[in-house]
Amino acid sequence: MVDLHINDPHEKKELRIRARDEAILNGVYADTTGPWVRPNKIKCVEAKLKKMEKAKYVQDPAKGKLPRMIFDIGVLGSLIGAELLSRLKSAMAEETILYKGARIRFIKSPNPFVLATVFRELYETEYDLDFICFSDDAGFAMKIDGKIRWFLSDISSADASYTPALFALLKRVLPEHTHAVVDRLIDQCKLPFKMRSCVNRKIYVLLKPIMPVLYTGSTLTTAINTFANFIIALSLADNIGSVRNADDIIALVRRTGFVVTVSECSVFEKFQFLKHSPVRDIQGKWQPLLNFGVLMRASGMCMGDLPGRGDWKQRALAFQRGLLRGAYPYASFRLLDAMWAAVGKGSFTTSKTFDHKVTNDKYPPFRVDDDSFCARYDLHDAEFSYLAELLGQHSYGFSINTSAIHKITVADYDLPTVNYQYPLYHHIAATA
Repeated sequence: MVDLHINDPHEKKELRIRARDEAILNGVYADTTGPWVRPNKIKCVEAKLKKMEKAKYVQDPAKGKLPRMIFDIGVLGSLIGAELLSRLKSAMAEETILYKGARIRFIKSPNPFVLATVFRELYETEYDLDFICFSDDAGFAMKIDGKIRWFLSDISSADASYTPALFALLKRVLPEHTHAVVDRLIDQCKLPFKMRSCVNRKIYVLLKPIMPVLYTGSTLTTAINTFANFIIALSLADNIGSVRNADDIIALVRRTGFVVTVSECSVFEKFQFLKHSPVRDIQGKWQPLLNFGVLMRASGMCMGDLPGRGDWKQRALAFQRGLLRGAYPYASFRLLDAMWAAVGKGSFTTSKTFDHKVTNDKYPPFRVDDDSFCARYDLHDAEFSYLAELLGQHSYGFSINTSAIHKITVADYDLPTVNYQYPLYHHIAATA
């Protein structure tokens, strides 16, 4: 089953293959009972700082968004039980839960056909509660006083807040002949974790949890998070009549045993799921669109050296063309037109940046309505037009920062840009 899993399309595919090969060479691969975490060393999990989280704290310390710590079990440890949990996800995706006027669904991928259907159903649902989730990503439509309203839900500190009950639930759901594999995965979550000094890595403290902890990279993550959301949805279904707003939902879910943040969508375009939001096309039909902030965040950045050889500028333009193709294979809209105009026609570098956020399944092309796009980000016509103008005129070597970009990154990532009201754009030196 490990061999079946390592060839799955994934950003860590090469790391998985390398980890499997190393495990074969050092004999760990033959161990069918151990946790496969730090083989031949002290078996523990490395605690690390989630670096990208620091930006949220630096931008607004008053909100108290401290950088979060992750607990990495390693690539090899994530190979255990992968095929089993993959089949569980497929089974959950095929079964719809109907309970007391509620519909609860697990959506396992950003397939555009599925997302389009789900968004259209949520917009005019016939259910009192229409709940969708993937892992800890959840949203729902709820009828309150006869009116459909839309909410986004997020379990606070999900990995760290779960009790042993969720792990026990997993074993109850899966057949008995799979329990040996599940036990190995739960054993991973019982391992001590090592916190190193930020000054001297040789100094560390080893802490042992008193109950299983859902460590980062665990194969159980999606299933455990989804079970938690199922429980939340069932609790909402039991108490629909007592809910009037987001605060009521938060209080209700807290009594169920979970701390969540809930926000209501003032318009349907503000709903989002798997980094996609519903937008109307120029025919007035709801379509799934990758949040524009995802492209904004990826543009102008490359992990490692730019692919290709030769002229630095041409490599950068080819890389950006690849990003644009990967992000929106079937959608078009004004800002995207401007970005294409800036990079021009030419070769492109195939980018894997959006492989797990966007699937190109021969979905019919559509054109996004400008007003619907602006509704998601609360953009005024002037902001929208000015951003389109800048994106169309400047590409290589320029940094653009406007109030529109600020609104987009806040909406999609809760990350404000720096001093957006001052420098609108400026040229930056680029070196090969």
